[in-house]
Amino acid sequence: MIHYQKISGFPVWTKVPSNKEYIFTLIFSGLPKSCKVFDLHEVIPENNGFYIPAIVRTKSDVYFLDFTD
Repeated sequence: MIHYQKISGFPVWTKVPSNKEYIFTLIFSGLPKSCKVFDLHEVIPENNGFYIPAIVRTKSDVYFLDFTD
């Protein structure tokens, strides 16, 4: 990740309201052209980091992900 907006980074957490949509932006360096599917995994030294497997790559490389259970 090279940048984020409207959310804080570890170890300071952003309080995300339950049962409400919360939109934030994560910006990463580019994927290789050969990449077709990837996983997004929050690797932190605590429990409950998010993990979204098998995200199919889009032509725009813009993704709208739902982190709800």
